[in-house]
Amino acid sequence: MIGVMVQSADNRSNLRGRVIARAAHPTLAGFDVLDVDVVSTEPADERPDLLASTVGHRIAVTVDRAVLDEAVQPGAGIDCTVRRTPDGAMADRDPRSVRVTDRP
Repeated sequence: MIGVMVQSADNRSNLRGRVIARAAHPTLAGFDVLDVDVVSTEPADERPDLLASTVGHRIAVTVDRAVLDEAVQPGAGIDCTVRRTPDGAMADRDPRSVRVTDRP
């Protein structure tokens, strides 16, 4: 059997939501997984918003731990810039990509 590599379309979304849980990623060292209740999404730039269908749902967002503030804990509102990958949502690695807010 030949392995198949899947690549998703170039995309980038601004996602707003509420953090429900935060845990170390099970296979990616230095990354955490945030379980987020998605309140809204919008295109971050001219690329498509492939996460629009997640509004009103809980999704896992993989985030480089180096860009996470300690305030990103369950109950926190967040705005983050993410992209959909074949393995799920992944936040940009820019330190400004995940922002804590006082509202979801």
